[in-house]
Amino acid sequence: MKARNQILKAIILAGGRGLSFAKSRILATRAMIHIEGRPISEHLLEWIGRHLEVDLFVFSCGEGWETIRGHFGGAFHGIPIEYVVEEQPLGTAGALNRSIDVISTRTRGRGNRWRKMRTTKIS
Repeated sequence: MKARNQILKAIILAGGRGLSFAKSRILATRAMIHIEGRPISEHLLEWIGRHLEVDLFVFSCGEGWETIRGHFGGAFHGIPIEYVVEEQPLGTAGALNRSIDVISTRTRGRGNRWRKMRTTKIS
């Protein structure tokens, strides 16, 4: 069941390189590790699309971001995708703040209000 009356932006934290998978010889960012033949991030975007009313996906990426962009391009099922690339790792808070800045720009200055919005647990 989709959340109604609220259009959301989804931030996907995809900065990790998947080092724990290096022993398995899987060379990919964590977001692009395949499960059942598709990247885990694709499963995530599909889940979000089924359960929430989203009008923007923002991937917060680090090393290997080109692989993610190469797979998804500029949209997923008609929903635009923006890529926020960290040249230096910023940590979770830094990545979220940069992603919020992108959302703020796309929503024409409503970002300060967005930062103050109540978060909702998704179950």
